[in-house]
Amino acid sequence: MKKILLLTTGGTIASVEGGNGLKPELTGKELIECIPEASEICKLTSKPVILNGRSDGVDSANIQPENWVEIAKAVYTELVFSEAENYDGIVITHGTDTMAYTSAMLSFMITNLDKPVILTGSQKPMSDPFTDAKKNLLDAVRTAVEGYPGIYIVFGGRIIRGTNASKVHTEDDKAFDSINAPLSGRIEGKAVIMDYPLPPGTTGAKLDINIVKEVFPLKLTPGIGPDIIDTIVSMGYKGIVIEVFGLGGLPKEYHDTVRNAAEKGVAVVAMTQCRNGKTEFSDYEVGREALKAGVIPVSNMTFEAAVTRLMWVLGHTSEPEKVKEMMQKDL
Repeated sequence: MKKILLLTTGGTIASVEGGNGLKPELTGKELIECIPEASEICKLTSKPVILNGRSDGVDSANIQPENWVEIAKAVYTELVFSEAENYDGIVITHGTDTMAYTSAMLSFMITNLDKPVILTGSQKPMSDPFTDAKKNLLDAVRTAVEGYPGIYIVFGGRIIRGTNASKVHTEDDKAFDSINAPLSGRIEGKAVIMDYPLPPGTTGAKLDINIVKEVFPLKLTPGIGPDIIDTIVSMGYKGIVIEVFGLGGLPKEYHDTVRNAAEKGVAVVAMTQCRNGKTEFSDYEVGREALKAGVIPVSNMTFEAAVTRLMWVLGHTSEPEKVKEMMQKDL
C-alpha cells in the first residue's frame, strides 16, 4: 500500500468558526479522520508546515514569498530525504485565494519530480453541511496514489497543471480552471483519469529556492499615466509585470519609461489582460515599439505564473538578456 503524506498549511479546508469568523485550526490528523475512505487506498499520515511561526496554518491571504520557500523545503525534504518513510507522494492543503501562486512557484522551485505533489483546498469548511472539502481532499489523495509526477492542483473534480491554474470563481465548487491549456485530467467517482500528464523526472528532484520578491504587478487601464513606472522603479522594485491591452497594446507614451526602467536594470515583463490567449507584440506598431523599448513578452502565461516566475528568475540573474531567456524558456 502506498504511503502518502498530507502537509497542512491552513486555509478554509482547515477552518472552524471562531469569535471573529473562520480561522484555520483543524490538524492534519483531524482532516484525515474526515475521509476514512482514504485508508482503503493508502497509508495517509500528516505533518504541518510551520508558516509565520504557526503550526495550525494561515489564511492563504496571508501567504508571503518566504512561505513558498518553507513549503518547497518541506516538500523536498519529505520526498527526497525521508528515507525511513519513503513517501510515494504528497498532498498539500492550502487556502484557495493564493493557491495558484503557490502551485506555480513550487513548479519553479522543485523540478524534475518523479512523484506527485498535489495541492487542494475547499470553498467551504469541513463543518459545513454542503462542504466540498471532503471530496477535494479525497480526490487529491486518489490522484497522489495514482503516481503521476509533478505539481498539480486538484479541485472540483479537475486536475490542473500547477503553472496553468488560476482561481476563476469566489464561491463555485469549480473555483479553479486551467488557463491556455487543457485540463490535465479529472476525477470521476473513484477513477482518476489523466489525459495530459507532465513528463516524469529522470535525474532526481532538484530544489532551487532563490527568489527576489520585489516584483510589482501593474494592470493598465485608460487614464493611468506612464510616470507610474518611474514611481515603481524609484520604490526599489526589481521587476514589473505589466498586464497590457489585448495582444500587446502598450501605449506609446509608456515606451520611454519602460526603456528607462530597463536601462536601470528593472525587468519589465508584459502579458495580456485577457484571461485566455497569448501576447503577440509584432502585430501592431505599438507592440513593435514596446519590444524596442525593452519589454519581455511571456506569451500565454497565467498572471500567477508570470509574477512568481519573474521572482524566481530574478533570484538567479539580473542580466537583461538572461532574464529574457529564462522568462521565455519552457522549463
